[in-house]
Amino acid sequence: MPQSVLDSLLDIFVTDLRLDPAGLRPECRLEEAGVDSLSLVELSIALRDRFGMEITEEELAGVTTVGGLEKLVTDRTVGR
Repeated sequence: MPQSVLDSLLDIFVTDLRLDPAGLRPECRLEEAGVDSLSLVELSIALRDRFGMEITEEELAGVTTVGGLEKLVTDRTVGR
């Protein structure tokens, strides 16, 4: 069974960005989760590798929550 977008994002946050999974909920603000400017670069690369899509650091900087990122990724994957 394929992972949901949210589960894949949580896996990226924990595995690639080494963030604490305890507070990672859709309403969690990315900066509160520990995402900083360097993390945005790593996140952009991880999204490309995991989902095969280019989302720039600038686009990611406009996303404020885990749920917002889930929506962005979902919207991009649905249009394929």
